[in-house]
Amino acid sequence: MEGATGQSAYVTLSAVDVGILNITRFKTPDPFDFFFGKHRYAPELLDIYGKLIEKMEGSRGRLKWGGDAGMRDTRSLPKKVKLVDLFSGPVALDAKGEADIALDLPDFNGTLRFAAEATEAYGLGLLKLHVTGSGSTPIKIVRESVLQVQPPAPLEREVRRFRLEPNATINVDSAWLDKYYRASAAVSITVSNRPPFNVASLVKGLLDYPYGCLEQTTSAAYPHVFIDEAAARAYGLQPRSRDERANFIEGALGRIAGMQKANGGFTLWGDGPYELWASAYVIGFMQDARAAGFTVPAKMYERAQEWLLAQLQRTPGYFPSLPAALQAAIPAKLAARDYGLLRDSHQRFAELAHIAYILARDQKAPLATLRILHDRYRGRARSLLPLIHLSLALGAMGDEARAKVALDEAMQRAYGIRPDPVGGYSVKPPAPRSDVIELTGTWFEPDGTRYAGRPLKVGEMLIVLLQAKSKRRVEDGLLIDRIPSGFEVENLNLSQGPRAQDFTIGGVDVAKALADSRIKHREYRDDRYVAAARLDGALNVLYLVRVVTPGKFAVPAPFAEDMYRPEIRGVGATGNAISIVDPTAPAQKSDLPPSQ
Repeated sequence: MEGATGQSAYVTLSAVDVGILNITRFKTPDPFDFFFGKHRYAPELLDIYGKLIEKMEGSRGRLKWGGDAGMRDTRSLPKKVKLVDLFSGPVALDAKGEADIALDLPDFNGTLRFAAEATEAYGLGLLKLHVTGSGSTPIKIVRESVLQVQPPAPLEREVRRFRLEPNATINVDSAWLDKYYRASAAVSITVSNRPPFNVASLVKGLLDYPYGCLEQTTSAAYPHVFIDEAAARAYGLQPRSRDERANFIEGALGRIAGMQKANGGFTLWGDGPYELWASAYVIGFMQDARAAGFTVPAKMYERAQEWLLAQLQRTPGYFPSLPAALQAAIPAKLAARDYGLLRDSHQRFAELAHIAYILARDQKAPLATLRILHDRYRGRARSLLPLIHLSLALGAMGDEARAKVALDEAMQRAYGIRPDPVGGYSVKPPAPRSDVIELTGTWFEPDGTRYAGRPLKVGEMLIVLLQAKSKRRVEDGLLIDRIPSGFEVENLNLSQGPRAQDFTIGGVDVAKALADSRIKHREYRDDRYVAAARLDGALNVLYLVRVVTPGKFAVPAPFAEDMYRPEIRGVGATGNAISIVDPTAPAQKSDLPPSQ
């Protein structure tokens, strides 16, 4: 198995008579389809009726009258062929990632099908199966398969800032990557006397981000508007044809349409409150896509534009008055309430200035409203970008004097730079981190008692309570709880059923926790539970897991981060390994480590 050199990995090999496989209609499992393919709900039925009656004759059933003295054949059928079903059990690979497995084949007349399964530490492992046999006609079979294995740890990013004086040097230390799996680690460095933009790194980050809210869906499609095949080669990206880019953009617009409400505004996850900033961002994306010649649904665009115009015209009602002490400048240290007032006031101005710019691109921004923003509220801006948006909007609508004032003020604002990070999946479980976000994951039995670590049986269910306590307000928080490999997440509403108002888990009211308005979005994936929420104080989320696969499995630590400021994060404690047994199988001793 390539990529397993120097790592701890295992492989199993089975050899089964093809005749048995044909009778049972066995299909060789496809790892890619199992982990990544779409699967419909498939209930399993078990018919034990044949164990309750004796075997019948092979003739058609007929109605009979009289006694019960009919002849019955209770003898087993004669064995005319020898059946083969061999299994090697777990075999450790050597330091080269190889293993020799000897199978004792009987005097067998038929065809065997070989199947091998392997696991390694991280990444895509290429499994090669070589089968050879001696005799008058030598046998040589070579098969290849790829299986993804992921560690029970969140993706980490570390940001390092350096200032280089004239003629100074700096060494890139390879030890930065020692804590990560080498196949997952990457270092990106930008050196510039201007604000640095590493286009290849930024675009790859957009395309690789695994979640898909309104902004993330738009951001992942945005590069395809501007980066054609020639530009992709120049930036070191994968070139895509015009048709491929068009298909990607159309797919993104289809998903975005599902997040648009009837009056034209957009929500972040398809449900919840309207988002001014994200709505303006989406319409800007549509404007750029149309300008580049891509197809944008006209009705969708017009409804969104009308909704933005209505929001801009309500400008005077968006800004409450600020205390006199806060209007001049930001003090060195603010109380939490004062900081909240300044932040909210800046955010409202930034959203409206962005909307003004987007509408002005289509000559739809009312000049009177732009002048109100400029004359009364531009002092609310705490960064340069909203002032630049307002300046561009005023200039596009014909007020050059005010446009110059806003631009001059923008150029006097401070500018911050965050260089590209180093990161990957850590080899060792990450240490708990609770300086900003404290996470606690607790498992419970269905009766509400705390799970004490007993061996579980296939088919059982547990309830997971994930508690997050944030010491600061994180508006766009993301809670990620990866589940062990032997489990799957159940998408069930715990608040349904009788006396749900009295149902508590670990002292938490389940119905109240599920109805928490701070939770904006939930996802039930194959390998994790994800919740997008506003982290402000204590937050409780609950979900169900079902036991599906026997083995011994590691329990990953829960993880939380600010989606747009990944350095703000929290890591919970790694749980103890969990054992799962198959109640129908005989007990077997295994020296395998916990699966990841």
